[in-house]
Amino acid sequence: MSEQLLQHPDEESQQEKKPELKFEHSCPIDEIAQFISDVRAGQDRRMKLNPEQAVERIEYFLEKPNVIELILKRDEELIGCAFAYEQYKKDLAEEILDVNLFSRDGERIFSIREVDVKAEHRGKGFGRIIMERIMREANQKGATKLVLSTFPDEDNPAYQLYKKLGFKEVSQKQDPIHFYMSYEYERTNHSSLPS
Repeated sequence: MSEQLLQHPDEESQQEKKPELKFEHSCPIDEIAQFISDVRAGQDRRMKLNPEQAVERIEYFLEKPNVIELILKRDEELIGCAFAYEQYKKDLAEEILDVNLFSRDGERIFSIREVDVKAEHRGKGFGRIIMERIMREANQKGATKLVLSTFPDEDNPAYQLYKKLGFKEVSQKQDPIHFYMSYEYERTNHSSLPS
């Protein structure tokens, strides 16, 4: 289990004991499934998952190539998570009708899935911390492009965050339920990236 301590987003305003933030790369599947189910309980009914469905979804992710499981804890409390894995163009074509409009042969595309932050911790910068970390780790594994799905609503904080991080719509003609955005890394030498 790999861990890294992080600085809390509003650390300067805290005078007493600072919360300890850390990333982990594994978590008991039942714990993360319950977390995802709980986070989704307060969302749109199309997004809800019971713990059994969440377990199936996580197991599906963990079987994928080059999977990244990212768990964010604050003082040992699970407050956020995300998964990413390499996805081949033929598999993407089953999800995204216009896959050829945003991908080229030879690219290594990673899908980011299940970016979740506990409701009481939203709006505090934790989503950005998770996204920046998963983007960096995918790049270190050789990703040249990232893809994710979100609701394209200007009032959706996740959609706004993805735009700020440089994600762009893959096509103007998309179903809002399955709306995809992509991010392309600058072409760099992967060995020069920080570890």
